[in-house]
Amino acid sequence: MTIRKAMFLGILSTLLAIFIATGCSSLLTGTKVISFMVGGDDINTADELSYFQVNLTDDDVWKDHKDDIKNIDNVGFILWFDTTSDDVTGEFYIAPFDSIGYLTSAEVAAKATKILENIELPAGVATYVDWSGSLGHIVNVSILKNYAEEGKFTIYGITTTLPFEMEIDSAMVVVTVTVGT
Repeated sequence: MTIRKAMFLGILSTLLAIFIATGCSSLLTGTKVISFMVGGDDINTADELSYFQVNLTDDDVWKDHKDDIKNIDNVGFILWFDTTSDDVTGEFYIAPFDSIGYLTSAEVAAKATKILENIELPAGVATYVDWSGSLGHIVNVSILKNYAEEGKFTIYGITTTLPFEMEIDSAMVVVTVTVGT
């Protein structure tokens, strides 16, 4: 088993334990974890920016509990990067789901909202950012939660270091919600 798979399974097990421990503790309210995995093939890194769309509304947990959501408790990310150029510092922005027409980093910075900052990626090294580690980089939490509540959004990744070569191997958006009747 690769280190990446072991880390992923460890995080998944932790989230499942949280889900079981909190989701079964009350008949009226509970916590649900909704995750959305993006594979490397789904991420465009050919230009100065990358983007991927997140549609949580297709998730079965989301469909089953959308009307019962009382609160978006937290939103975090699990990210795997590879860089082949110099050291890179990256940022992530959020925008409406249908905003995939942004063509430059300047346009993203002007029209979207920054949600992750100061992600440092050393040259030639695979970098893993776990869920708890992503929380230290999150900014504009209320806007991020609003998009998560909507369930559909586009995430843009840009770098403050140009030129760059970076591949986002995979990314996972993890949304924790309180549900109740």
